[in-house]
Amino acid sequence: FFDNPGRKYVFPEIPPHLYSSVFDFGSGCGRQARQLMQQKTPPSRYLGIDINREMVEWCRENLTPANPAFQFEHHDVYSPSLGPTNSRRLTAPFPAGDGEFTMVNAHSVFTHIFQHQTEFYLRE
Repeated sequence: FFDNPGRKYVFPEIPPHLYSSVFDFGSGCGRQARQLMQQKTPPSRYLGIDINREMVEWCRENLTPANPAFQFEHHDVYSPSLGPTNSRRLTAPFPAGDGEFTMVNAHSVFTHIFQHQTEFYLRE
């Protein structure tokens, strides 16, 4: 699930031109980033954010060197299981402006947060 040896587009239902810049909300250990890096035409810009500091550091140390267009940032919001040492705030603005990305991905994020957080991030 972490590799893309066939170099296929990760989300076949999405037109290829929308892969040019990807914002990955909840990038975790870089599973989808790795697949995107290996597809026929990788994004020219990728920003992954996650609340787990250790996973962000792993991605910075292991994925960004393989493709510097792939950047990872820590999203400092509280989670008792994934971000227990983070700040106590429950939401924070995304580190990106409106219209900066052609694709937004949030794999298995909304199942891990409360309704008010979901509503906040959908507005974001």
